[in-house]
Amino acid sequence: MLISAKVNQLIQTIALASLSTAACFNPGGMALPTLSTEGSETAAGSTPGDPSVTTDTPGSSASTEAPGPTTGLTTGSPETTTEVMATTCVLSCGDASTTSSTRPPETGEETTAECVGDCTPRKVFATLQTFTGDFLAGRSDPLIAADKLCQTEAEDASLAGDFIPWIGTNESSPSTRLDLTFHGPYELVVVNANLPAVVVAHGTAGLLSGTLQHAIDADASGQTIASSTEAWTGTLPNGESSDLHCAGWSVMTGSGTKGSITATDGAWTEAPPPGGCQGARRLYCIQT
Repeated sequence: MLISAKVNQLIQTIALASLSTAACFNPGGMALPTLSTEGSETAAGSTPGDPSVTTDTPGSSASTEAPGPTTGLTTGSPETTTEVMATTCVLSCGDASTTSSTRPPETGEETTAECVGDCTPRKVFATLQTFTGDFLAGRSDPLIAADKLCQTEAEDASLAGDFIPWIGTNESSPSTRLDLTFHGPYELVVVNANLPAVVVAHGTAGLLSGTLQHAIDADASGQTIASSTEAWTGTLPNGESSDLHCAGWSVMTGSGTKGSITATDGAWTEAPPPGGCQGARRLYCIQT
């Protein structure tokens, strides 16, 4: 009996200590859950390890749920670091060589890479009119005056769009004036719209490559030009200005770089020897 009494006294002491400890973590005085040793269920009525168990904390409506599958991309947290991979943009225009570029998508967004450039065909032609080497003499704005020479013939032939001449001076050159993002075909004007397109070059890069797929041997109406015809260029095969351009196409003395209308190699824009500035030659016109 003495032993039994001491055991009961020890149990009561432990119970009181437990209640005191629980009170430290339950300052609101809320009823504490009743522990049960029957079965394997918890006081919340669910089995251990059940992911649907929620634990409410006094003064808080938050609940803890089992984590679901992750996507590998977390947004909305300043502590989160998200790795953004660059996407590849591939632009292919018909038979043109594929051009690629990269740009990063917006953080946290699924994006489709957009290519910079245009595949719509653009026209090229040689002028019907011929000019001596001083065709820009006395012009207050030589560049605008030069553009008008091509634009007038394009409009007379009912061609849409803007056209500029393939000429170089000390101030400008085709390599600086043409749209370097254009990857579509440059085509000759054809007499009949039902005829197949005649591709001269694929993209501005093709024009600046030094060779053409077809000579620029037709005018704005699509009429073929005689094989012995030449054009003033003042331009090297890479599109940069040469040192020979009849003093900015303002004099009839000296010489200027010229091209052969029927050539497809570098001679299409730089055919030796240079031509005398007093000679009359055509211009190449390029749609921009």
